[in-house]
Amino acid sequence: MLNTANNNRVVVRLAGLAAITGVCAVSQAQLFSNGSANPLIPALALVNQTGNNTPAPNASQWSEIGSSSALLGNALAGIACHADSTDATSGVRLADDFVVPAGQTWNLTSVQFYAYRPSGVSSPVTNATLRIWNGIPGGPGNVVVFGDTTTNRFSNADVTNAYRVFTTTVGPAITSPDTSRRIYNVNVALNTTLQPGTYWLDWQFAGATANTPIYVVPVTQVGVRTLAAWNARQFADGVWTPVLDTGKPDGAIDAAQDVAFILAGTAGVACDSIDFNRNGTFPEDQDVIDFFNVLAGEDCPYAGVCDIDFNNNQVFPEDQDVIDFFTTLAGGDC
Repeated sequence: MLNTANNNRVVVRLAGLAAITGVCAVSQAQLFSNGSANPLIPALALVNQTGNNTPAPNASQWSEIGSSSALLGNALAGIACHADSTDATSGVRLADDFVVPAGQTWNLTSVQFYAYRPSGVSSPVTNATLRIWNGIPGGPGNVVVFGDTTTNRFSNADVTNAYRVFTTTVGPAITSPDTSRRIYNVNVALNTTLQPGTYWLDWQFAGATANTPIYVVPVTQVGVRTLAAWNARQFADGVWTPVLDTGKPDGAIDAAQDVAFILAGTAGVACDSIDFNRNGTFPEDQDVIDFFNVLAGEDCPYAGVCDIDFNNNQVFPEDQDVIDFFTTLAGGDC
């Protein structure tokens, strides 16, 4: 369900958030920025002046809704993501995906979203719930691997010098840019380690006042309405549906959207599966037998998919592979 109140239907945009997001220390690196090639910069397309050359207020920047041409643009300022009460157990949720690369583990400590409420003069968020799924939320066989819908993981919300505004180049109606949608960096605490794979964040915000509308900023790129990989989803009335921007002018083709966020934490080296023989049963004696047989130089009996470099440090065979194998086999951390 797309929220169309105050023309804030379901999307937002920002650019160049270097001005409002700092570079974290190595112990808490920014690992991934959705929709941005630089993990330190959110995909918000912040600019000093709008498309029609309206300058931003002193020491501030605009985040203008994207357009693919002077005749075709997006219409959504923000994506609804708020509870119907202060306990964040009802209302609208959002979800978007990210990938932990092969050969890595990510120890996630926080995620930063970009949110506003119309005419808001204080932080729009005081409560945040978040889950991480191992596949698209609600998909067959997919499960939650971290979080729940009741624990408040809200950490803090920092005011920025950026304002979300509607397109100033695509008609028929042009809205003058203003400062009524000030963007906040909303930080949500995480504490989980993920192995390589595709995961989905699933979250919802609530404010200090019940039924407070809260909108998050979608991925915004200059000259782009949508990309093939954009696939954010919205949960309302018991159903997950794609987040779509109906665009401007009337009759524009619906455009799939993504949500801007940055994941922070530390990246480590991923251990291979403790199920060394890939038979779906582990741990078992056969895993240990097969590991040592291959370590001793025998051929892999499983179509060549045995990986003796258990710790993936590109040095093998070595004592550390054996140590790490048994540490993980005994239930220790990878």
